[in-house]
Amino acid sequence: MKKVRFSSGAIALAAALVLCGCGEDTGEALSETVSTAQEVTEAETAETAGTTETTAAETTTEETTTEKTTTEKTTTETTTETAIKFAETGIASFEHHYDAALKGEVLTKYNGHSAAIKIPSDAFGEPVKAVKLKGNYDLEAVELPDTFTAIGEEAFYGCKNLKNVVIPDSVTSIDKEVFYGCSSLTGITIPDSVTSIGQQAFSGCTGLTEITIPDGVTSIGESAFSGCAGLKEIIIPDGVTVIEDNTFSGCGGLTSVVIPDSVTAIGSFGFSDCAKLEEITIPDSVTELGSYLFTRCSMLTDVNLPNSITKIPIGMCTECTRLMEITLPDSVTLIDENAFEECTKLKSINIPDGVTGIYSYAFMKCEGLREIALPDSVTYLGGAVFSYDEALTVTYKGNEYNYTTWEDLYAAVDG
Repeated sequence: MKKVRFSSGAIALAAALVLCGCGEDTGEALSETVSTAQEVTEAETAETAGTTETTAAETTTEETTTEKTTTEKTTTETTTETAIKFAETGIASFEHHYDAALKGEVLTKYNGHSAAIKIPSDAFGEPVKAVKLKGNYDLEAVELPDTFTAIGEEAFYGCKNLKNVVIPDSVTSIDKEVFYGCSSLTGITIPDSVTSIGQQAFSGCTGLTEITIPDGVTSIGESAFSGCAGLKEIIIPDGVTVIEDNTFSGCGGLTSVVIPDSVTAIGSFGFSDCAKLEEITIPDSVTELGSYLFTRCSMLTDVNLPNSITKIPIGMCTECTRLMEITLPDSVTLIDENAFEECTKLKSINIPDGVTGIYSYAFMKCEGLREIALPDSVTYLGGAVFSYDEALTVTYKGNEYNYTTWEDLYAAVDG
């Protein structure tokens, strides 16, 4: 039962009527008055409840709108943060000096606090031509000005937290050790204007997973990409004629290499320690292979050699533990020391008729090798060419030899 509260005026009126002894008509009037007051009070109560519900609904709507606005704002801020914001860096933030050979200023030290900077193009009326910010651990992103025609030696050497570099189209060369040891470098595009990449330019950039070498590049220096363990694919442009020593050594993640017909020589250790490289084709244009070329390429199963080489170099496939067979081209006349040492799964290899010499340890510890035929053209065998493996049989001039008769084999070859 709902309780009805009367106003103080209504209660006073009723009391007065009772005291003055008013009759039934008056009582009925009072009853009507009370009834009317009750209806008014109930209506007011209902109106108040409705108003409260409306206010609550409006409040909920406002909260939802506020949350939506906050979410949109957060999303906008997050999106903005993903883009690199380069600080406009004045020359006052750098130590610098004039270089007469470059005809411009060289910035040697950054004293500012921004992690992402734009290198200024001008210093007191002289163009900025180079930077040497070696060992700066604070830099994460750098944009170079179009006053640069080259990125000079050791420009960012050892900047281990550097992630992104913007190179202008005015640059034609990336010199020696420019990004050496920049282990966090992940974002870099070499412009089409570049024609040369210097020695150890990207050596030790372990975070680099992909890079495109422009078609205009004709020279790649020694160890240019050595130790780039994250690189997966390399396409060498048509203008390159020599793959220098150690160029891609230690690229442990490398699975694909394309060598163009323009290449005539590949240097020592060129692809050594590329642990995930499974196959490689060397074009017929190549006439010279360096030593230990594929050493410790532990996943290598297929090597296609050109019919233009005359020598299998020292240690070419040492410790290629998955290599099971290899075909030597007819052009080969010499198999050098340690050429296939510790190719533990090697089961088949042909020795072409033109081969005249096989040098020391060439097939040492090839535990899977069961037979090998030496052509009559062989006139020299180095020391310990074969393991002392009782399962191995070597055929030479119609005679078979094993580990118990190696001395007889050497005598036959020397004779």
